[in-house]
Amino acid sequence: MKRRFFTLLAVVSLAGLLAACDSSAENKQETESESAVLSAEVSVETGDTDETEAVTETETEVYETEGLGEVDTIYFEHETANGCEYGIVTAVDADGNTVWSYRTEDYEMMQCSLVSEVGLNGSHYYLVEDRSILCLNAADGTQLWRNEEYGGCLAMQAFAFDEAGNLYITGYMGPDLFACDSDGHTLANIDSFDSDNWWPYEVSLNGRELSITFESSGNTEIINIDDFSRIQ
Repeated sequence: MKRRFFTLLAVVSLAGLLAACDSSAENKQETESESAVLSAEVSVETGDTDETEAVTETETEVYETEGLGEVDTIYFEHETANGCEYGIVTAVDADGNTVWSYRTEDYEMMQCSLVSEVGLNGSHYYLVEDRSILCLNAADGTQLWRNEEYGGCLAMQAFAFDEAGNLYITGYMGPDLFACDSDGHTLANIDSFDSDNWWPYEVSLNGRELSITFESSGNTEIINIDDFSRIQ
């Protein structure tokens, strides 16, 4: 079962304090997730210097699991603050104790996110980090593989898995389709099907036919996943 939460943390502080991403060990320790409970608070500092308002947003995905040893629930938190973003994956047992956690690097925010969740599929947990697809063992958090050939950034639910565990995923600004197997080996990397179609944002799989819908035109490409040829 998957659930989603969204939290806003509004902070008003001196402009000079918001100049860059804080990737220090202290900051990472403070942002480690120990439970599903997120807090929001407002801090105000005043002075002669002009004040600047910044908003920290945290979006949380929750997966209730079965058959993963001690792991009962997996949380993904995506946080944006001070012009930067990062993600934290945390697995906890039935008592809420952390079994394992993974934290991405801090990335400067761009037109599309460099940190996105794909989610749980069987015993594997997937995410996109810095234009690479990362696969973790959902039971113990070890990295199984990282595919750097993807080169995209994920938009919304623009991915699908088949019964064999193959992943079919798009990139909002390309590629139109990237596919890899459950071991991370690239099956296809198609930058563009049609120059009139941009910004793929929705993917669905029906049997051996993969549908990709594009925001720019509203068109839907239908792809045969056996040979990645266009059906429509």
